[in-house]
Amino acid sequence: MRNEMPFRFRPGTTDKGEFLGSNRYNIYRLPKLFDGNNIVIDIGMHIGSFSYACLQHGANTVYGLEPDIENFNLATENLKQFGSRIHLYNKAVWRSDRSDDKLFLKPYYNGNTSNTSAGTVMDENGSAVESISFDDIIRNVTNGGQKRVRLVKLDCEGSEFPILFTSKTLHLIDNICGECHTKFNDYNFSEYIPEKCRVEGVERFTMKDILDLLRKNGFIVDSVRSKYNTLEGIFFAWRRGNSIFDSSRGLIQFYGYWENKCLWALRMFYGLFKKIGLVKKFS
Repeated sequence: MRNEMPFRFRPGTTDKGEFLGSNRYNIYRLPKLFDGNNIVIDIGMHIGSFSYACLQHGANTVYGLEPDIENFNLATENLKQFGSRIHLYNKAVWRSDRSDDKLFLKPYYNGNTSNTSAGTVMDENGSAVESISFDDIIRNVTNGGQKRVRLVKLDCEGSEFPILFTSKTLHLIDNICGECHTKFNDYNFSEYIPEKCRVEGVERFTMKDILDLLRKNGFIVDSVRSKYNTLEGIFFAWRRGNSIFDSSRGLIQFYGYWENKCLWALRMFYGLFKKIGLVKKFS
């Protein structure tokens, strides 16, 4: 299964760190080898790192969705070696209870530096992007519910909340994992979250709320929080007897990934500040 074709990163960005997270540190606890005919959906594909890891681990078919056009183009280049096993879409994934929301992508980088994986469609400004509802994706790839989705991964900078809380197709999924972006923490989110992101009957957007939702939908759940950023973490959910997650690999790899990510960020910003003259030389 292994293929050693090069994977391209943009210099001075988080690209390589994201790739290492999915491939070297295996923060999403992928199995050594997927079994059978597996459908994987990668939401917030970035440059294709997680999709690449799944395909290298034997996933049969991967659907990747990414709203940022630069990330999407790079993912297309990085994953073209897999041919018909990969299907890519330059779209944002969004809630399933309505279809009239206009989405705008607000990137967190300025062309050649900084975090290329933190763009969000939760704000009201940025570039207009095309979207598709989560439930439409699930219905499309399962032929209207005739097949099952083996794994869904979400890394979509807060959109995981309206996506999961409005879905009616979770029963068609065996495993779910994703980054939880709880920047709103336990506060009353009416002051912090745009109107388009609110979900009736949901008072908070936190890791606990996601785990409770998934439990109510028949999943067994687990989570790991970053020890460097207590407002973020990764959640895992699986059906009894159907888990693909290798839990023996998760905790140490997750902390190692965050440690390296933080050190990388410090080096990147030091180099940037030095370049623009904000770092003084000492003799």
